[in-house]
Amino acid sequence: MTFTMGKAEVHCVFDISAKLVRGAYMVAEENEAKSQGHPCPVHDGIQATHNSYNSTANWLLQKIRDNSNRGDKSALFLLLITKTPSNRL
Repeated sequence: MTFTMGKAEVHCVFDISAKLVRGAYMVAEENEAKSQGHPCPVHDGIQATHNSYNSTANWLLQKIRDNSNRGDKSALFLLLITKTPSNRL
């Protein structure tokens, strides 16, 4: 990432990690939100969860492809684990 501070241009390199899950915490998140009086933070149903996961995974793959096509030498890594035990939904 490059940004300007005053007259100086600063280039920063950093790692970002994230965990993309497909419904693994739906029940726990809903219960936690209810216990704290908050609205449910998860999608309405497993199909909406699948759709969100799939579109996010596709977006990440597209970013990796775009960086590769530009010759970006940054290390890009994506690990997708797509099987969630049915008893956890």
